[in-house]
Amino acid sequence: MTSSHTGRPTGALLILVLTVTALLPFLQKPFHVDDPLFLWSAEQIVREPLDFYGTPVNWYGMEQPLHEVTKNPPLVPFAIAAASRLVGFSEAALHAVFLAPAAAATLGTWFLAARLGAPPTLAALTLLFSPVFLTSATSVMCDVPLLACFVWTIFFWIRGLEDRRTGSLFAAGLLVAVAALTKYFGMALLPLLVLFALWRERRLGIWCVALLVPLVVLAAYQWGTFELYGRGLLSDAAEYAGTKRADEGEGLLSQTLVGLSFTGACAAPLLFFLPRLVSWRWFAAGAGAAGALLLVLPAFGPLEGNPLRVAGAVRWGLLVQIALHAVVGVFALGLAFTDFVRRRSADSILLLAWVTGSFVFAAFVNWTINARSILPLLPALAIGIARRLAGRGAGKLVQLAPLVPAAALAFVVASEDQRIAENAQRAAATLHARYGAYADKLWFQGHWGFQYYMQEHGFRPLDQGRSRLPAGSRVVRQLNNTGSFALPPEHVRGLARFEVPPGLAAVMDPRAGAGFYTSLWGPLPFAFGGARADRFSVFEVLHPIAFELRNEETP
Repeated sequence: MTSSHTGRPTGALLILVLTVTALLPFLQKPFHVDDPLFLWSAEQIVREPLDFYGTPVNWYGMEQPLHEVTKNPPLVPFAIAAASRLVGFSEAALHAVFLAPAAAATLGTWFLAARLGAPPTLAALTLLFSPVFLTSATSVMCDVPLLACFVWTIFFWIRGLEDRRTGSLFAAGLLVAVAALTKYFGMALLPLLVLFALWRERRLGIWCVALLVPLVVLAAYQWGTFELYGRGLLSDAAEYAGTKRADEGEGLLSQTLVGLSFTGACAAPLLFFLPRLVSWRWFAAGAGAAGALLLVLPAFGPLEGNPLRVAGAVRWGLLVQIALHAVVGVFALGLAFTDFVRRRSADSILLLAWVTGSFVFAAFVNWTINARSILPLLPALAIGIARRLAGRGAGKLVQLAPLVPAAALAFVVASEDQRIAENAQRAAATLHARYGAYADKLWFQGHWGFQYYMQEHGFRPLDQGRSRLPAGSRVVRQLNNTGSFALPPEHVRGLARFEVPPGLAAVMDPRAGAGFYTSLWGPLPFAFGGARADRFSVFEVLHPIAFELRNEETP
């Protein structure tokens, strides 16, 4: 394949500088959502590296072994543990370390786009200024490291086949193993690589041997974790996703609509590129489809458990956003499909399978729809956008102009995510200032970053199976969090409450319909309007409360 967009080294350097610059404002971001699971795993690795999940945590309201709670492989915690030997566990230090995988992801997209005949700088910037990438890159979770592995694996695979470089093929095979041990979705690389190779080569070859590397590594991981924890963690994660999906019992139509709305919102730059990508007829058809969807949405029941009516009133602000983003999601899938129809090449089938396969996993296979599951398809979509614009002969300024509003939106979403992380950290510090001398008499409800900082201050998470609350003790609850439940009203009284006003956007707020980290909280990853204040309440226990483990067979 001969590329017409080989890209200049200065373009790659520009992407590196812009990626680091865009993330510098978030270096002080408090740890948030699932960050604590990765940090606690890393701390355990520092203590006992051969028993990386061998510590108990209270993440679902009662103490459990970490290997029963976390559903991600341990490579990122190992990397955090190694980095902590040099820089410690502070927020700024670890976020600085995680600049590396973020830069690797955007640079990998740049190099891959250049090889696939797309303007590489445009493709890389489209990825960088998508809300889900910028927000995910401000965490210490495994999503952006996986993305970096993903794009570089495909780059080396294509180079190995096109340039007949056996070393590149085996490098790609090794990177598949690294990707899968970073996040299990990395295994999706295997069918993508096989599809590309068969479509291009039309026969088997040495590339088959290269793919044995990840299969051997994953088999060893499954066996090793079974020996350690009595269950293979690879199959355990798959079983967990299947069980959760079965328990939720959401309809196919609801899953499809929420999956499309998440895809369109996460791929927000596409919205601003659409006038340049499609004809006015298709643009008008998209606007008409959004209008028609808006009219029929009120007849829907709840989407992923989220009502579209409150007290009989239609949530029109939310419905407008769902309709808009769902149509953009359709265009995202359609862009990959039309690229394949026009080219019928190995790279076009690769991009199509990459986008549609990631969408199917996020919408129908994963335990929940979330922005982090949409993230893997964004480099392929960004390359598709860049290829289409290049084919239309647009000038550079015209190509880059839509990235200005896209970048503004991405920063708003990432800043809101940082704001709610800061709320939790400040609340923990405030509670420590007020009640630190009585830490042994204060319990809390709520997890994520709030739990991390509360435990750092010596407070204990409420255990629904074992906690004993004497009279005079205190219980703190964060409203906008998981793991909160009502205490017996006759046993407690409200003691104090403080609120933090909502921001411009919402990323985790059921009232606004925003569920960036799980669609159980909202049918969109972010939303505007209707957000509620972040509330922290303190209760005093008037009469002793004892929680006991309940027999599941007891009605």
